[in-house]
Amino acid sequence: MRNRIPAENLAIWRTAATENRELRHLQLSAMAAEAHDEALPDGLLSDAETGDGLLAAMAADERMAYCRALIATHPTRAVSVPSPTSIPAAPRVATLSGQLFAAAFARFATALPHATPVYLSSLGELLEENSAGGADFAVFPIEDTKGTHFLHFYEEFDRLELSPVLGCSVSLANGAEGSRFLLLSRQYRPSPSPLCRQTVTYRLPGEKQRLLCELLTAADLAGLRLRRLDALPAPYPEDSYAYYPVFDGSDDAVIRMNTYIAFFMPRAAVLAQYAYLNEGD
Repeated sequence: MRNRIPAENLAIWRTAATENRELRHLQLSAMAAEAHDEALPDGLLSDAETGDGLLAAMAADERMAYCRALIATHPTRAVSVPSPTSIPAAPRVATLSGQLFAAAFARFATALPHATPVYLSSLGELLEENSAGGADFAVFPIEDTKGTHFLHFYEEFDRLELSPVLGCSVSLANGAEGSRFLLLSRQYRPSPSPLCRQTVTYRLPGEKQRLLCELLTAADLAGLRLRRLDALPAPYPEDSYAYYPVFDGSDDAVIRMNTYIAFFMPRAAVLAQYAYLNEGD
């Protein structure tokens, strides 16, 4: 029969472990305060052969503590959220006909005064019109109430150099049908309400589940909330797939997570990042 560890010994061990962890975080804060911009190129810390062995061997909470300290002492090293830009006085918004699109347009119009709808006949036309400059923005669906997530269109966003700048949820009056929409733009980003939360979608290769575990752990430490997780076929290489986790959180939480990824997870990428309109906005 295995000997039991006395409860008082466990309590002493836990207290010591907590104190050691806190001391470790203080040491990391001191290291970050002394860091120079040129000493920490993006992605270097994930490579134990070329990076600092101590930093490469950190646990996720230690890495996040380092990022927090680095953001506090060297704000220019943080990966900030996209900044709003000026927008046209009467922006043209490409959209489709239908109740859901009309509801989404109305939601986005709260951030686009004097917006004018430009009605087109297909989703492909929405993207092309926005990319070519025929519209300043485009209304685009990304999920429906059946759980479908139209992630394959993110590849088209990249190809056409379009970025999601706002998001919202709409539903019909009877609640039987609804969807989440993005507002896309090539060059403009409206200023949302400061109460809006940030939504961020990451992409990382699916062949190593360890990366996904680290990302989920780091996101929790950063203060993000996982909203959904998809594993879908990747455009390359052939027969591969990728994970697409979607998180909600504050600006500060997104900054912490994006900074973590820039330094420690170079194989992960920020696929989309935008402010999500609240129900009352």
